[in-house]
Amino acid sequence: MRRLSLAFLAVTLIPLPIMATTTYTYTGHDFGTAIVSPTLPYTTSDSISGSFTVTTALADSTYYGSATQLEADGLSFSFTDGVYSYSGDSSIISGLFSVTTDSSGAFSAWDIQIENSLGGYFSSVGVGAPGSGYGDTVYNSSSIYDALALGSGTWSSSSSDGPSPVPEPSSLVLLWTGAVSVAGMARRRFRRQ
Repeated sequence: MRRLSLAFLAVTLIPLPIMATTTYTYTGHDFGTAIVSPTLPYTTSDSISGSFTVTTALADSTYYGSATQLEADGLSFSFTDGVYSYSGDSSIISGLFSVTTDSSGAFSAWDIQIENSLGGYFSSVGVGAPGSGYGDTVYNSSSIYDALALGSGTWSSSSSDGPSPVPEPSSLVLLWTGAVSVAGMARRRFRRQ
């Protein structure tokens, strides 16, 4: 009986697992080439920046080949190119939201293309160390680039724990009342024998 009581006490007092989310933040270089036109609002002080969040940290030495693969892990995103915003209600072009992590979990390559509400889109492609390989480009609805930054930007990550689950007091009272009742019935039955 004592073992049963201890087991029940342990189960009710063990906290539930806490969900942690991980946010990956991107900081791109200023656009080195900006097409200057009255209809194109980009300047050389604009850049691509933003972040995406998943419910579980991306694994080390792993290739995430599509947005679908990351959406299964709770993908949400928010980016800006200095003029337009791209968020969870923007379209990921052809599922191009791929990242590759190295043995320490840092991004070693990525290819992200997201469309804005006007039919234009941004593209961030990086390979190797930050500042090397490819870069960021903003395209208009005719797929002609409006702005270009040579060299990839940098990524950082941060994790946060979700709210700790706290049982309602009435649920705990009901649970303990049931436990005491079961223990009392078991004790009476044990004494009768």
